This record gives sequence, structure tokens and C-alpha cells, in this order.
Amino acid sequence: MGSSEDNSFSLNKTIQIKVVNRTTLAGDVVIQGRIVDEEGNSIPYVDIDLGGYGAKAPIASNATGHFSYSIAESPVYFLIAHKEGYHTTSLEINGSDIQSFYTITLSQDPSPISVTATLINSMEGQIGFWKCSATEDESKLLLANGMENWEDPNLKSQSKIYLLDTSSGEIIWSHNMDWESWSSDITDDGQYAVFGTRLNEFETGPPGFKNHIRLLNGATGAKIWEKNITAENFPNTTSSFCTAGVKFSHNGDYILVHVEHNYIFQMFNILSAPIVFFASTIRRFQFVDRKNQCCLIG
Repeated sequence: MGSSEDNSFSLNKTIQIKVVNRTTLAGDVVIQGRIVDEEGNSIPYVDIDLGGYGAKAPIASNATGHFSYSIAESPVYFLIAHKEGYHTTSLEINGSDIQSFYTITLSQDPSPISVTATLINSMEGQIGFWKCSATEDESKLLLANGMENWEDPNLKSQSKIYLLDTSSGEIIWSHNMDWESWSSDITDDGQYAVFGTRLNEFETGPPGFKNHIRLLNGATGAKIWEKNITAENFPNTTSSFCTAGVKFSHNGDYILVHVEHNYIFQMFNILSAPIVFFASTIRRFQFVDRKNQCCLIG
């Protein structure tokens, strides 16, 4: 350092810059160790990502599970060991406190569950299914025609509800619903089935058609009773609406009906069909146990 009479000075200093290959991160710091399982046995050929300087170098353990790599200096290193069949393990290493040897333990990943599906039967047609329900023992499956996007809306009046035998895939019975349905259910014991139709206000249905709730015999598919979704049958509705929700109680004694747009819920006795109660401005309803206690969620 020197100075002059005008009070200025000069400073000479040497700055050393280390250039690191970001692909290999090669350097003079040795990080080595061994990959073992939970019983201490070596795991060969484990893939290892050893990182520093915002990059990582891919290495691997050898046939005896050992690994060693000379890496460039870094304040911190990240070691990630991974192999198929084992949980991935990561280790953060303090760059100012490098151990002479690291033992990395990998725990075995449980074998994946293998599921084999065999096609028993299939149904093909121009109308899809919106709703599916099953009996408690899963021996019977109830499928109701209904879709959100119809290439040919004229097919809506041909919608049916089907009961299938799950062991054979055969149709036990089918029933003409007269319009599509977004809601159906079957009792736990399969004794009854119910569905509600969904004709929106902006749609034109068959002459004289009204949205309805229909109770069916679960053994034959025959109609037991039917209620139109009108202000007369659903007192707090302002006009004729559709339903997107019908639900049996667990013992099959009651049917809950959700009238859309008004968010009216009404419950019917399954045989005589009187209104048991109604509740408005409720969006969800669920029977919570087999005593038919229920919770209303507004």
C-alpha cells in the first residue's frame, strides 16, 4: 500500500476464485460411507444424489454398499439415497464438520398391493349412468341413467334404472324412469329402491311430465308409489322443481328428498308416504347411525 502528498492511496490485494464444475462438483472434500438396511446389511448399487453449490452430482454405492466422492467445498451438503423397494433417505451435512464416514440406513418399502380385476359383464348403450348404489352386502348394484352432457337430448325420456347381480353381472330388472335421474338409492337389505327425476326448468319434457320421486319394489322393480315434486306435495317449494338427492335411512323406514333450487329437505315414511318433517336452507343431510339419528348441516 502506498500514499501520496494529495492524501490518496492505492491498495493491492489478490483474490482467489475457485471455479467449480457444476456437472461433477469435483473438489477436495471427501464424503464417504456405506448404505445399509434396517438389519445392518449392505445395500448395493443405491443411487445417491450428493449436492452442493446449488447443484448435485449423481453417484452410487458399489457392490458392497460403499460410496466415496470428492466434492468441492460448500457450507452445506445434501445427500439423498434412493433405490426401488426402499424409502428415500436424505441427510444434511455441515460443510465445516465433515465426518470421516457416514452410515446411511434405508428402510424397506412395503410391497405394493396388486389388484387383479376380471370383467364379469358389461352394458353398452347411448345413455350413461350418473348414480350408483349398492346393498349392504354388495350383492346387488343399482344404476340410474343420467348424464351432464347429452349428444341427443331426445334420449332422456328413454332413461331407465337397473338392478344388477354383482356376482354374475346379470340384470335382475329394469324400470322406465320417463326421464333422466341424478339421484337414486337402494335399502341396505335390497327390499326397496327409489329414484328422483331431474327435468330442469329450461328443458321440455314429454307431454304432461312432472318431476317425481318413485319408490320401487327391490325384488321386482315394480312401482309402489310416486310423488310429483310440486308445491302441493312439497309445501315450501315455490314452483315445480327437480331433485338431485334421495336417500334411505339405514333401516329403510324413511326416505329423505332434497328439492333443488329451494334447498328443501323432506322425509317420507316409506310405506304410507306422509311428510314426516321438512327443513329449509339446508344443503346436506346424513343418517349417522342405524337408530336413524341424523345431523343437518346448513
